[in-house]
Amino acid sequence: MNKHMQKQRNKIKYLKVNPNYGFTTTSEKQNESSFSVSSSAVGAKLRRGFTTPNEGQSERSRSVFLSAGVAKPSMGFTLIELLVSLTLFTVVIVMAVGTLLVLIDANTKAQNMQEAMTNLTFALDSMTREIRTGSGYYCDNSGAFAHNKGNDETADCWTGDRSISIVEGGSSLTEYSGGNRITYRLNTGSTVIERKIGNGSWLPITSDALEIEEMKITVRNSDTFSSSSNTLQPTVTIYIRGKAGTLENVDTSFSIQTTITRRIRDL
Repeated sequence: MNKHMQKQRNKIKYLKVNPNYGFTTTSEKQNESSFSVSSSAVGAKLRRGFTTPNEGQSERSRSVFLSAGVAKPSMGFTLIELLVSLTLFTVVIVMAVGTLLVLIDANTKAQNMQEAMTNLTFALDSMTREIRTGSGYYCDNSGAFAHNKGNDETADCWTGDRSISIVEGGSSLTEYSGGNRITYRLNTGSTVIERKIGNGSWLPITSDALEIEEMKITVRNSDTFSSSSNTLQPTVTIYIRGKAGTLENVDTSFSIQTTITRRIRDL
C-alpha cells in the first residue's frame, strides 16, 4: 500500500517537471501520420512496380537514347552510292586524260614544226646563198649528169624540175672536188634534199625527221646576154612541201617557197 502510494507520488512529481510525458501533440501526430502514409505509399508503389517522377524521367531518357541508335555502329555506303561515285570518278578521269592527250599532241606538233623549220631554214639558206652568188643555172629532172655540164651551159625549166646545178661563185667548196659545179636534187627514195659538190658523192642536207614529198625548182632567163641578148636577170623559184615528225598521227605538214635572183649581172 505504502509502495503503491509512493509510486503515485513520484509519478505526479515527474509529470509536474515533464508535463508532456506520455502525451503526443497535434503536430507530432500529423508528422507521424504523414510519415506512415508516405512510407506505406512508397511501399505500395514499389510492390506494384511504380517509380518516382525522377526515376520515370531517367527511364524515359534512357529509352530515347537507346531508340535513337547512338550506340549503334555506322552501316557504311550502299551499293547505289558506290556505283554513282565510281561513275562520276570515271567521267572526270576520262575528261582529264583526254585534255592531257590533246596538250601532249599539240606540244609534240609544235616541237616537230620547230625542228622542221630549223633544219629546212638551214638547207634553204645554204641553197639560196650559193645560187645567188653562182652562175650557169642548169635545171633538169634528175640531176644525175648536171654536174658534168660546162660553165656556159644553161637550161630553163618553166614548169619545175627536181634538180638544179650551178657554177660556184668562188672556189671554197669546189676547189678540190674535181669540178666547179654544185648540184641540188630531191631524192624521192629517201625523201631528203641532197647536195653534190663537183664529182663527189650525194650528201643529204635535210634530216630524217623531215619527209620531203615534193620539190619543184623553176628556172627562168638562165641564158646569158652574150649568148642570146637576154637582158633579164636569171631567177630561181624553189617550192618545197613535206611533213615533219616520225610519230604516227602527230606529224606536221608544211610548205615553203622562196625566189632567188642572181646577184652578179648576167652579161
